[in-house]
Amino acid sequence: MLEKMRILRPHTRTRLIISVSRVQTETKLASLQNELQCNIYKNDKLRTQLYKKFSDQKDNTQDTSKNTKFAKQPIAEILPKLGKTNALSKPVTSNSVSKPQESKGVNNAKVIAPGMFRISPDKVSRDAKKMPNTVSASSRT
Repeated sequence: MLEKMRILRPHTRTRLIISVSRVQTETKLASLQNELQCNIYKNDKLRTQLYKKFSDQKDNTQDTSKNTKFAKQPIAEILPKLGKTNALSKPVTSNSVSKPQESKGVNNAKVIAPGMFRISPDKVSRDAKKMPNTVSASSRT
């Protein structure tokens, strides 16, 4: 009986350690989940307060906008007069207008597009000349 106890003692110890660590992990996980739920609740509460303040301020500014200088002006006042020139406007010069850059491609008749070249069928490649003219034995018969 003591022999069995000595043999089972290390296994029992490791099982106990595993179960204790599992309980500690579950406790920590539950604590973190609780903290997460609290933070979500606080976030929602703050978002609701912010929304209320924003909507209240929006309502206040709509009521007072008629008396301020920021109220919408009629379109006729905003548009400049046709006969008058604006002293702050700058004349447009050819240097201030950007021109699209033209591609500096190669002027070669064999170039179809960048990276694509036309191959003439008259000229046979060097590799084709070096290929031996051998025929397999199966094709002779």
